[in-house]
Amino acid sequence: MAQCTVERNTITFNAAMSACEKGNQCEKASWLFDMMPAKNIELDTISFSAAMSASEKAGKWEMALRLFSLAVQGKVETNVIIFSTAISACEKGDAWQQGLHILSVMTTREIGPDTTAFGALISACKSAGEWQKSLQLISSMTQAKVETNVSTFNAAISSCETAGDWEKALHICSVMLCRSVRSDVITLSALISACEKGNAWEKALEIFGAMTQNMVEPNTITFNAAISSCEKSSQWETALHFCGIMPQLVVEPNSVTCSAAISACQKGSEWEKALHVFSRMAQKTLECNRITFNATISACEKAAEWQKSLWLFTAMVRNHRS
Repeated sequence: MAQCTVERNTITFNAAMSACEKGNQCEKASWLFDMMPAKNIELDTISFSAAMSASEKAGKWEMALRLFSLAVQGKVETNVIIFSTAISACEKGDAWQQGLHILSVMTTREIGPDTTAFGALISACKSAGEWQKSLQLISSMTQAKVETNVSTFNAAISSCETAGDWEKALHICSVMLCRSVRSDVITLSALISACEKGNAWEKALEIFGAMTQNMVEPNTITFNAAISSCEKSSQWETALHFCGIMPQLVVEPNSVTCSAAISACQKGSEWEKALHVFSRMAQKTLECNRITFNATISACEKAAEWQKSLWLFTAMVRNHRS
């Protein structure tokens, strides 16, 4: 029987590593990468890209950055893919400062960062609450004439949401419109949440109303942000209105939805309405947490409904034990 010998070279190994990367087989990709120098097979740009991407996808961001350092220090030609993968690894590890450093190295080497690189870095800054850096990166994209997409803008708006800076969030949204980037449900949900955290409930409701005009369907997160905004401003009727239209739009409420609605009723001294929402939670088998119980008990307490308060307290203790 004839034997077929196939010479293993860089192309062969790269193809195998790329297959492992696509199949989320990080350890196998790393094994192949380590085997190449041992077999005197040259590592190239594709080798590093495949190994880094496999590590980044597996959440092994430190390993991806170690490989990036080897590529930069070695004789391998680095390209935008390698740099973008390294920045994506920084995003996974919340290492936004390292990501900014890698971006500066790209500029030094005259490698133009792309949308992926900027998007990953903006997301890393968002996770770290560095919303000002996110805004600076959006400006850098404009100066570098890099295409901005909805995901990039969403990450920047989410940074403002974390800081409760609704005015800057709205400014970013206006920049989106100028660039003809269409907002989606994530954009508008983040905007409403930013307004809610910034105590701008009227603006939050205005944005919610604009969603239907823009033919964007709200989801549970959108409703939760709007209802929480009503709760902070004691707008219990509007909060219950939102709860009422959720089934019409086939949007399922969750514990956050009901807790915010109950808190709004409690602030409006509407204990019966609070109890009604509470009972609907039980019917939908939604989990009642301590915040939900406390808000409902407080609503009953304000109305001197001590029997209802005692019943709820007993239910809370029983729920906690189970």
